[in-house]
Amino acid sequence: MAQVLGEFGVPASVAGTLWALAPGTEPPTMRDMAARLRCDPSTVSLAADKLQAMGIVARQPHPADGRKRTLVLTEHGHELWEALRKRLHASGLFAGLDVREQDTLLTLLTKMRNPPS
Repeated sequence: MAQVLGEFGVPASVAGTLWALAPGTEPPTMRDMAARLRCDPSTVSLAADKLQAMGIVARQPHPADGRKRTLVLTEHGHELWEALRKRLHASGLFAGLDVREQDTLLTLLTKMRNPPS
């Protein structure tokens, strides 16, 4: 993962924020992201600033509450995410797991990323 981030010029310090913006999930608010990552909202804000300056994320108004801002991947962000996904898959990291175990792992990781409110 660090190698792919380096190829895109993305510092490892923002990897958690980037990883929490998985394509196909509802864009989180900054406060939601801080809760997900169990960190101070200012940490998420700094990471978002770096990622936004690199054109990887954008801040957008929340669809239901215009006072809130959400983080979304840009086209460049989706390219990075796809590169990360492909590299992790190709690395053989999950080769020791059968299909059922991989599905279970995915379910558990998704649940961890999106804990119930």
